[in-house]
Amino acid sequence: MGLRGRGNGLRGGHSVSRQTRRCLAVVGAAAAVGAMSPLWGPRVLRTVPAFRVARVEVRGARFVGADAARNLAAISPEASVWDDHAQAVARLGTHPLVEHARVRRTGLDRVTIELREVQPVALIATPVLRPVDGRGDLLPLDPAEHRLDLPILQGARVESDRVADEDSRRVISALESLRELNEGFVQRVSEIRPVGGEAIELSLLDGS
Repeated sequence: MGLRGRGNGLRGGHSVSRQTRRCLAVVGAAAAVGAMSPLWGPRVLRTVPAFRVARVEVRGARFVGADAARNLAAISPEASVWDDHAQAVARLGTHPLVEHARVRRTGLDRVTIELREVQPVALIATPVLRPVDGRGDLLPLDPAEHRLDLPILQGARVESDRVADEDSRRVISALESLRELNEGFVQRVSEIRPVGGEAIELSLLDGS
């Protein structure tokens, strides 16, 4: 009886294994169709249930947040990884902190949202401290919540959530370029201000 039980178990295991192999073969064949027929292949593959989106991963989200990005993209569980996700990308692009977004297929039932966020480069007193990006736009970020350790731009004039004076915008642009060249140095700057002409004055942290 024991031997027969073992034999039955082995046969059952082979049956599951064959079924798994058949499933993988179908998926592999479908993927081959998509690769060989870029014009009509994805349209066929969208009808295969195995390719329905079960997971949405998010990369590059610090300020926006992964859950917020998923909610904004609103990719339906009924969608296929082979779908054109242009509308999801467009919705992500409406967020004021998203500079660039991409949705791509990264697995059998998985898509990945890739974000490049707008980066704050300085803080401006309005009178409360507000972060500003390299274009001079004030960003909807709480410096304390996100622990933004940024130089404070002195003397800037703000109108309609944007730095309005040309001298301050020039300083912000220079600061962004400096951050790209040497972020470690910028982290040692406590304050920055225009001082006439093309000159910029930097105040460094104690001990720098």
